[in-house]
Amino acid sequence: MPVSNRTRLYREFLTPTLHRRFTQAAGVSLVICYVEAVILGDKSSLLWSWFPLGKAGIRTLLLFLSALLVFVLRVAQLHCGDRSTASSFQTFKQYLHRRDILETSFCYVFSALLFSEIYIWSVPKEANLNWVVHGRPWERQRLNERPVYLRSLYLGLALLQTVLHLTFDYDKIRGSVEDASAKTTNPVEQLRSPLPGILREIGFISLGSSLLGPIIYSLTIRRIAWRASLACARFLRWDIPRTAELSYIPPYHITLIFRSLTSSFCLLLLWRSANLAFSVYTAQEPLKRGQPLIHESNDPNGSLINGLKSRKQIVKPKSAKPSPNAASPSFKTSTAQPAPPGPKSLPNASR
Repeated sequence: MPVSNRTRLYREFLTPTLHRRFTQAAGVSLVICYVEAVILGDKSSLLWSWFPLGKAGIRTLLLFLSALLVFVLRVAQLHCGDRSTASSFQTFKQYLHRRDILETSFCYVFSALLFSEIYIWSVPKEANLNWVVHGRPWERQRLNERPVYLRSLYLGLALLQTVLHLTFDYDKIRGSVEDASAKTTNPVEQLRSPLPGILREIGFISLGSSLLGPIIYSLTIRRIAWRASLACARFLRWDIPRTAELSYIPPYHITLIFRSLTSSFCLLLLWRSANLAFSVYTAQEPLKRGQPLIHESNDPNGSLINGLKSRKQIVKPKSAKPSPNAASPSFKTSTAQPAPPGPKSLPNASR
């Protein structure tokens, strides 16, 4: 059977590398999900509170689904380099009328709703976060407003995260060519260095949301959230009267405020760690075992030129190093005849 001399496309080398880096970033996020699953779980049993094959493992997988939505969003809106805007506010204003804001808000809102159900399922019964409150035997069930407030808080954080995501352009991938003075470091070190600043920012937002959340909730969306929860409860066949009214005193207990603080911190950490891991591993140099990706190609220069001609930014080998198999600065389109060193082909090949 004759051996094919077809020049392999650059994306044939790049796609497996991106899949491997996506898996590495997802592994980092999975570790964060496991730590949060242990923190959010019931501590009554010392063994089953952390054992991966118990409820802790189930919570980890469910939390990973919430983080996976962030990875899906990043893949859908991935781009290389800075946006052509003068400021962060102008960047947000530019994407206010585009589909990006709908995709971003949908992913974060759905992730927040999924996290809220996982958190309410994970806490013990003493937290009083069930859908309904069972009264005395002769009383009908009442809708519990405590989980209604927490869900509203998580939705508010999702909208805030959407604004931050678009304003500060989290989808940006900065390669080594754009920052030539930066030295290549270990991805673990790149994950560790911004961690203190991220934790401070998350702590500030969590503290502010736990203190200002009850005020904003009472003045704005309390009745809307109550009616929406009543509709969901009737859809789930809960025996709740249709004319159930809000209580005069909102359920703002110190334990609920503390739980809103800790859970908000975990939710924001889940989002920020997923964004950070994806950015760090995707921005690594296009190398395989210390060699360029096209090192194993039968025509390295032809594969590199094919990548330079691609319309997609992520496929273009901007950070690719010259192939050691190249005999001269001018690229070759085939192994038999060298390409003429025209004035236009040489600068394009050297990029």
